[in-house]
Amino acid sequence: MKEYEFDLTCKTGIGREFKLHCRAVGVLPPLELSHSVIKMKATAVSDTCSAHIEVINSHTSANEFTHPVPRIGSGPIVEVGSTSFEFVVPSGAPLTVSPAVGSVNPGEVSF
Repeated sequence: MKEYEFDLTCKTGIGREFKLHCRAVGVLPPLELSHSVIKMKATAVSDTCSAHIEVINSHTSANEFTHPVPRIGSGPIVEVGSTSFEFVVPSGAPLTVSPAVGSVNPGEVSF
């Protein structure tokens, strides 16, 4: 089992940076995001803009011989079923995620 620990730096178009500390153990998660990069347009102070991503549960089979399957480290294969997610925004970051918590059934997408 391999453990990862790193800092992720998120940069805005006006040069602001937000650091997110990440710790993880894993090989393949049961959920994935529709985009790995979210591009936000330039926005005036006190104005807002929005972007859309999807949380996808593509884990529909536990057959490790036909495709990669989600598991933590070298542990057992994650059961096929509804999987929950939560986005935690650092305090002070001018960002809102909605919905921040939810569940996605196998083969479905959360908007």
